[in-house]
Amino acid sequence: MWTVLVLNEISNAYSKEEIESIQQELPREVEDLYYRSLQSMSRLSRGKQLAKAILTWTVCSMRPLLLVELDGAIRIQLREDITRLDESIKALCGQLVIIDKSGRVQMIHKTARDFLLSGEVESEFWVRKTDTHTQLARACLTYLTSDEIKPPLTARRRSNLQSAGAKSEFRSYACTSFSYHLVRTDPLADDILQLFDKFLQCDSSRKAF
Repeated sequence: MWTVLVLNEISNAYSKEEIESIQQELPREVEDLYYRSLQSMSRLSRGKQLAKAILTWTVCSMRPLLLVELDGAIRIQLREDITRLDESIKALCGQLVIIDKSGRVQMIHKTARDFLLSGEVESEFWVRKTDTHTQLARACLTYLTSDEIKPPLTARRRSNLQSAGAKSEFRSYACTSFSYHLVRTDPLADDILQLFDKFLQCDSSRKAF
């Protein structure tokens, strides 16, 4: 794992001098390399919010998300249209997050996930479990109570759903995994209770329909 991280860092060097500088500065423990990556992310002038969203979903999702699912999830969470998410992952979190051959977004190694969940990490990118599950449950319930999936699903509504693009790709995960995050949320998060109540009312209307 240490070798992989070192090679990743060297691959971003543009000269022999930079490579030699990297070799001299590299720590010998993989956890120190992870921390070094977080320090580098903290110096970003742009994209910190997106980087944090990528990390939180990748660390705490119930299963590895497909790139298109993560795209939809982040669009809902940040309320922004993200372009070229794959390139953003490599640019912002490339030392910690990978996109595998199946298009799934995963941590580079289990130790990286454990490191980010550790309470010993002094970084703005530390993943606080309860807070993160609250954010993810909020995104799932926001989608499940949105107009995109309200009945009746007419031909016009189907057309609108298809044009929704990335958000609709998130549907499967939201439907199957919202409860996983819900039971791990902050019990004092009133907005989650309100969203869940709204979801139950929507669910009742669907059954009635």
